[in-house]
Amino acid sequence: MNKHDRRFDRAREALLDGSTAAEESTRAIGNGYFTAAQAIGVFNMKLIEMAQGNAMAAVNFAQQVATVKGPAEAANLWSSYARERFETLTDQSRELTALAQKVIIPTVQR
Repeated sequence: MNKHDRRFDRAREALLDGSTAAEESTRAIGNGYFTAAQAIGVFNMKLIEMAQGNAMAAVNFAQQVATVKGPAEAANLWSSYARERFETLTDQSRELTALAQKVIIPTVQR
């Protein structure tokens, strides 16, 4: 095998190695996008679920307000509702933060 043939063989091997590396990178990027899209879908479903729960809580509260018998009962109801909503929103924020971390960290590490 002469010098020219060896150079040609090395160039061909380098080209094949580069092509394989590019294919693997493309596949990894595609998998990363797919994983991120799935995680974002889960995150969005959780947001919708929370919004639905919050809307139902507001409707229930409005129904309760409509039946109060006096200012003291209304004040107590408002106070209870505000405390309950604050606790719920705090829990929802924690849950969304944890879910976002599950989405972001694996995606960034790819």
